[in-house]
Amino acid sequence: MNYNLTLLHNVTGVGQLVGVANDYADGMLVGLFLLSLWFIGLLAFKRYGFVEGLVVASWVCFLISLPLIYAGWLNLFFVFFYLIIASLGSLYMWASGSWG
Repeated sequence: MNYNLTLLHNVTGVGQLVGVANDYADGMLVGLFLLSLWFIGLLAFKRYGFVEGLVVASWVCFLISLPLIYAGWLNLFFVFFYLIIASLGSLYMWASGSWG
């Protein structure tokens, strides 16, 4: 396997190294970090109910992912993933009457 490391000679810090690695991974590095944040949020908010925790964690991660997609640090797949889960969970909460 052949690796191209010529872009790493201008890297001066850890933040730039993460940026280069994220560019080569097409936004998956930050995306998977945000997915782990979503899972931790889901477990933290589960005490209020599973669906409520799912909705809150999805909306929070969706709002966090908006500036990240604008900056080019995140793949568009993750934004749609959080938006679909948050929308379907909110629709379920509204339809079942457990809203508020």
